[in-house]
Amino acid sequence: MEENYQAIKEFVKTGGSNMWERGSNYFVLRAETIGPNLEERRATDYLKPIIQASNSTRSSAKQPKQKLSFSSLNSLLCRHKSRCRKMEMWTIVMISLVLTLQIDKIAAKLEVPPEVIDLLPRPPQITTQSASTVYAVEESLLELKCEADGQPKVDQDGYIWKKDGESLDLTAGDIVQSENSGNITFSGTDLLKEEELRHYEGIYQCFASNGIGTAVTGNIAVKVAATPSPNRQDKDLSAVEGASLTVPCDHEGLEGITVSWDFEGTKPDERRVGQTADGSLVFSNVIAEDDGLEFWCQIKKRVSRRSADGPHYTLNVDRSNPVTSRGPDIVSPVNRIANPVEVLLGDDLVLECTATGSPTPIINWEVMNGDWPQGRYKIEDFGRKVTITNLTYVDGKTYQCTASNDVESVSSGVRVTVKSRPFFSLESQKPLDVIQVPGKSVNITCDPSGLPKPTTKWLVNGVPIEETPTMENRKVTSNWIKLKNLKKEDSAVYQCIASNPYGTVIEQAYVNVLTSPPIPLSSNADNYKSVERSTVKMNCSFFGSSPPKVTCSKGGVDISSMDRFSIVKHKQTKQLKIEGVTRDDAGLYTCVAVNEYGNSSIDFTLDVLKPTSIKIVGPDSVIKGNTVSFRAVVKAESAADEVVWYRSEVPKGRGETFTISDADYSDSGTYKVSVSTKYDKSWGYVTLTVKDRPSPPERFNFSTNKDSKLDVNFNWTPGAENNDEITEYKIEFEEDNFEPGTWQVLRDSIDPSLRSTSEVLSLYVNYKFRLLARNSVGWSDPSAETRRYSTPGGAPKNPTGVRGEGTSPNNMIITWSRVRGIDQNGPGLEYLVSYRKAGNGSSAWNTAPVEDPLTSYTVENTEPYKPYEIIVQSKNDFDVADVPEMVRGYSGEDVPLVTPNNVKVKTFDEAPRHVLVSWEAVDPTLVRGRFLGYKIFYGMSSDNEDEKVVECKPNVTETYVSNLFPNTQYWFSVAVYNRMYTGNKSEKKIVTTPEGAPGRPTSLTLKRRNATSLFLTWNKPKENWGKVVMYVVTYGPPKDPENEITENTGEQKFTVKNLNPDTYYNIRVKARSRQGMGEEEVLQTRTLRSGIPSTVPFSLDPGSTTTNITWISSPDKPDFMPANSFYVKYVDGNGNENQTPPKDVEDGDKQSITIEGLEPDTEYKFVLVLVNGAGPTEIHSTASTEEAAVTSGSFATEIWFIVLMCLLGVVIILLLVVCFVRKGKGGKYSVAEKEGRLFDAESQPMTKEETGEYNDETDDVKRPLSSTFADGPANGNSKAPPSDYKSDPPLRTRGDSVAGDSIEEFADTDAKEFNEDGSFIGQYGVINESAATSTAASPNGDVETSTQIKGDAV
Repeated sequence: MEENYQAIKEFVKTGGSNMWERGSNYFVLRAETIGPNLEERRATDYLKPIIQASNSTRSSAKQPKQKLSFSSLNSLLCRHKSRCRKMEMWTIVMISLVLTLQIDKIAAKLEVPPEVIDLLPRPPQITTQSASTVYAVEESLLELKCEADGQPKVDQDGYIWKKDGESLDLTAGDIVQSENSGNITFSGTDLLKEEELRHYEGIYQCFASNGIGTAVTGNIAVKVAATPSPNRQDKDLSAVEGASLTVPCDHEGLEGITVSWDFEGTKPDERRVGQTADGSLVFSNVIAEDDGLEFWCQIKKRVSRRSADGPHYTLNVDRSNPVTSRGPDIVSPVNRIANPVEVLLGDDLVLECTATGSPTPIINWEVMNGDWPQGRYKIEDFGRKVTITNLTYVDGKTYQCTASNDVESVSSGVRVTVKSRPFFSLESQKPLDVIQVPGKSVNITCDPSGLPKPTTKWLVNGVPIEETPTMENRKVTSNWIKLKNLKKEDSAVYQCIASNPYGTVIEQAYVNVLTSPPIPLSSNADNYKSVERSTVKMNCSFFGSSPPKVTCSKGGVDISSMDRFSIVKHKQTKQLKIEGVTRDDAGLYTCVAVNEYGNSSIDFTLDVLKPTSIKIVGPDSVIKGNTVSFRAVVKAESAADEVVWYRSEVPKGRGETFTISDADYSDSGTYKVSVSTKYDKSWGYVTLTVKDRPSPPERFNFSTNKDSKLDVNFNWTPGAENNDEITEYKIEFEEDNFEPGTWQVLRDSIDPSLRSTSEVLSLYVNYKFRLLARNSVGWSDPSAETRRYSTPGGAPKNPTGVRGEGTSPNNMIITWSRVRGIDQNGPGLEYLVSYRKAGNGSSAWNTAPVEDPLTSYTVENTEPYKPYEIIVQSKNDFDVADVPEMVRGYSGEDVPLVTPNNVKVKTFDEAPRHVLVSWEAVDPTLVRGRFLGYKIFYGMSSDNEDEKVVECKPNVTETYVSNLFPNTQYWFSVAVYNRMYTGNKSEKKIVTTPEGAPGRPTSLTLKRRNATSLFLTWNKPKENWGKVVMYVVTYGPPKDPENEITENTGEQKFTVKNLNPDTYYNIRVKARSRQGMGEEEVLQTRTLRSGIPSTVPFSLDPGSTTTNITWISSPDKPDFMPANSFYVKYVDGNGNENQTPPKDVEDGDKQSITIEGLEPDTEYKFVLVLVNGAGPTEIHSTASTEEAAVTSGSFATEIWFIVLMCLLGVVIILLLVVCFVRKGKGGKYSVAEKEGRLFDAESQPMTKEETGEYNDETDDVKRPLSSTFADGPANGNSKAPPSDYKSDPPLRTRGDSVAGDSIEEFADTDAKEFNEDGSFIGQYGVINESAATSTAASPNGDVETSTQIKGDAV
């Protein structure tokens, strides 16, 4: 009903006398716009939905097929109104017509998604504008605001300002326009006075355009804010005591001011002195205390916030003839019943009542024809002022003020009429933007409200519509425009200006006649997921003008109208809907949209997932009081978003685990777990039973048999099972003679279906009974105990567990189990122990009594390990037990007297880890005890402490001993044993096991040589199980046994060649003997990446006709690229070039080559060329050969010279002997020696096989060899020598380039370091004193070093 009421309210206009009240709002139905010939039937047709909605509570009543009468409609609309007046039929017809137009308008609108609207062009809309009145104030800049938003944006040139209808020149300079907006500032107005500012007064209007349309602001009136003039003068006033006094405040009719009064000293009583609406000060009556009162008015301008004082008054009171009493006189308001006060809808109404009189009157207000508006009125200032806020039409009433004192009462009334500026009470009454396709129609409405009725004026793009070209498809009225058969060029902005005497309002609508091919609104290549048997909806939305037709296909087949497939609309989105999804529905879908302007398509895929399955892990039962947990094992193809546990549809917990603590019977029942994923929801169920031990049986009792006092009958009633069925009963008893307080089982495993049972009791027992029940949880508490019952005495039972065993060779101890008290059947229990040697039965029995509670008897002086026959019989004061069965026992065991003979050990070449040990059987009687078998003792001859034993049964005379080491010497010995002793071992037999397969090689290390080969070293197997005849090396890519290669070698090193660069390899090494292959040792590594050889340090050792070049093939450097081969190019000073033959890089780190046939005392350029599969690397250096030795033939033939040379040779030999001796003691040794050791570096273990770095064992040889371009001490390769070290002059022997050299000749100045044995380390250092070195880069990027040797050279 409310919606229908609002629809009618929308088109009801204010004014007139026919008023329909709803709540506090009045709506006046006007007939001015209604013609006289409208049919009543038409009104009935359009109002029928409203009437049907209003009669929803009477849905069973049928609508009569006749004209709708005024009375029935009036009754309908006024059903719940307190007051309702008759409405004329033409009013209803008017409402039906307007509703018809509105329905037509709504139906014609094209729906455009928000994401498309933002992309469409739209005309400007005013977002910011100045108020309808702007005041120009002295000393302030005058600024007018105008900002608009549109698509495209309104640029700075798109704004135009007009004053009084004439365009302003915004480029003249006196008006400054803001950037990117239409805000303007009038330059210099902050310097102008009030009169000069009047030049700017007028009506301004802003126009904003962006090529699509034009928006217009409302009229902006610019006025000068007048400044009150100060009127400071002193005036005297006279008044008679008791008379009234009114003092005006002259404000020259200024607008926008406030008036207040100030007093010098004490302010008079505000009840007696007040202020009227025009600012006058009124004394209701003057009193003697007012004499000499000084006061003045202050006028303040609200806009400029400037103020001025009026005249200063001094009041003189004449007390000569005072007025004692006077009736009230209302100064304001003047009675305005005939001439009403007009106020505007929504404003605040202020009514003031000022009265004089003596004594001071009391003022009251009342509403003459209604009530005060609730919550919107306020009376203040001692009743003189009434304020009503936010006026409505209902507030148009007559208000009366009454002033009263002791003399009389007087009244004055004010009639208020509420008018209104133009406004649109509903959104649908104003022009609204509309987007439509060509050929359709649109309606633009402009139906403003206001009092008096506003007039309307239409503009098109800011131009009066009457000035635009006539359009045949456009019909214009004052309140609406209708456009039919739209064309693209009909797009325009329509403005509606609504005006009445109280204001103007402007609204606009953009008519966009849109043509557009289909535009996809859904993402392309989206992926959807759904679960089998569910329903999935996949977006396939398009926008187009006209609306496109959408079809979808899968695999080229149109599925839009197939079973389970449909295209549905959800809000503004179209979707492809598939019901009952199957696995076959997975795949690629294509949706195509087509209209007359084009087509478009989108693709998306659907993945079909298996439904989520749930398995609940946990027990189906729990014992009362315990904790039970259930865990939901979820199998889903998407993550579980939520797991909730329910019982009776009430949530009990969340998460995959659900726990019940301190379970009670009330927790029994069925639980449901719900698992929600992004794509489906599944459930699982589990039933829990909370159980406990049975409750105690009830009414348990027994009865005796008259014929036998030992026969009794028990009967009972079961207790509660507690959710778990009873599986058995048991009867317990307690007797107070032998074990008082201890409950023993009389009978258990009683069938749970029984409710009674019979039992035979023991003799001489004072019984008390109880019954217990059992289920899977456990035994119940016992039932109530019965009365006691005593049985008669009799013969006891015999003991059990009788046996005879010796603890030494000359005794036998007879033991038995004590007869239970309940089986003694009377007092005075004792045991009769009888024994004799086993044989033909001729031996006499030996008997000895033993009193209870003793349970053993010792027979002394026996022979070792002899059999005896034993009987133990019970006796009490009543009788003797029956004779029990005879038991055989044995006396104690002794050390065996026999040792196995003829022990043999046989080895097997084909099974070196096994031997066969054999021996002759022995006489069992000589074992002197229970013959348990034989023990074979053995061990390695090299380890006497590691003795092992193998045991065999008595009937075995040979056995295999396994798990021996091949090629190892063992000893073997055999002995017999009984339960107590082991006999003497036989003589040791020494054998050596045959040779077997060798053990695993040790210390397998490898050194990366280059990108295609690896160098391996290893040690012999630790276990010497066989002589190694060869080693087998297998290598290949990991996890690719088919491509493995196997090679043999007789050495403990091997180079693997022809490998792929930068590739992982598994390397396995096994040792082989004549008996076969041993265990393998495995390493994994990777070859280097392919690349030209890296530069390396090398040294030159020139002689007179030779030069020795040495270099390190695998320096300790990361990412080092080694070479496969090398050669040397050398050029003499004349440019003659020679070259050595290529030489393969040898195993090991140090490489060398000697160049012969050089010219003495000649400078040569040497180039070391390193080569691998990727290319060569050249390293340059220079050196000079030594001068040739000077010889003299005649001098050498002298005899004395020959003798001298011989003596000198002897001395040299002696010196060499001394040097070798000193060397053995850690003395100085030559570099040549050390170089020799460097050549053997390949035999040292490598510790950085993965990086191919050079690293030897000793500190001396693991340093990199220095060359003429090697790093010196400045790079941290050497330490400075001690400060007190002084070297002797250098000594050299030609031909031996290093022996005898001083450290100062071979090292940099700071590289003179001694090692621990006194030798120097920098023997390959650069010779700073005698060499000049230059370094340059070779064309291929290698380092070229040139050294000019001036003295002895390395």
